Amino acid sequence: MLFPKGEVRYQNLSTSYTDLPALLKTMKSEGFSGTIEVEFPGTQGTIFIASGEIINAEVSKGGDSKRMFGQEALQDILSLSNQKEGGLSVYRVPSSRVAVMASTLQSDILFKDLSSDFIRLDRLILKLMEEKQNGFIEILTKEHKGRGVLFFQGGEVVELFATSESGASLVEKKTIPVFLENVVKQGVLFNVYRNQGKIPIKESPVKETPAKEMRLKEPAAKEPPVKEVLAMETPAKDVHFSETTAREATVKETAVPLAKEAPVTEPPGAGGSEDLMEVIPILEDIIMTKGKVGVLAESIERMQMSVKAAIERLQKRRETGL
Repeated sequence: MLFPKGEVRYQNLSTSYTDLPALLKTMKSEGFSGTIEVEFPGTQGTIFIASGEIINAEVSKGGDSKRMFGQEALQDILSLSNQKEGGLSVYRVPSSRVAVMASTLQSDILFKDLSSDFIRLDRLILKLMEEKQNGFIEILTKEHKGRGVLFFQGGEVVELFATSESGASLVEKKTIPVFLENVVKQGVLFNVYRNQGKIPIKESPVKETPAKEMRLKEPAAKEPPVKEVLAMETPAKDVHFSETTAREATVKETAVPLAKEAPVTEPPGAGGSEDLMEVIPILEDIIMTKGKVGVLAESIERMQMSVKAAIERLQKRRETGL
């Protein structure tokens, strides 16, 4: 099918000095919309780009004897781009029009060679609108030469391309009724097509891998809250420590350094046993916050006995005057 070429961006570039994959990356970075037409000996192809993304491709070899679409066509064009005898041109086309053009490449024919002698084109169009069809009507002379292509999306007329042997051109929407009226008067044939409704190319091989598709390392497991840790700890009644182990655990948990060979002195004005007894609840809080449930009861009891023994020793020293 012939399409309007659009505004020329680059024309007649040789593949001997043009890197097609690099050109496609440039088009992507620019958010380009349009077509890239390529030509090699015995092969012609078109790449359709909308907002920087490749949405379809077409290749024909030896005229229309063999046609390829989608990913297969794109790979064929890329493989041929290494040849030196090829040429390519780039045309700028609005993204909405590119989407319409690309959607027609794979279509199912509903009616073929309907004649204006017995078909009312206006009623045929109305029927397609009622059915909200996506597709197009190809308009041909009775000698099967192209006159135009009328495109539908959701039953609405969106574009009309006038075609001839020299190429295709866009018909303004306000002049579409006049164009159709004139061709019907001359006597034409209609081929009606319905789009298959799928985009063959989901991802271009020249696209950079999007961030969301990159494999990320799994984040490190978060430490559970304190309440959950306590709930997961083994109950105290199921824990059995030796006396030595419990004593060592108590010293580690309280993190109170012991001064070696330091003389026991009492600050001036200290209250003796009353001040020492205040240490007990503080030590209990320290142990509780560490979450070592299995040694709490036994550790607190030993700490109380150690403190009481220290109090008794201080009182004896006072009494003996040592």
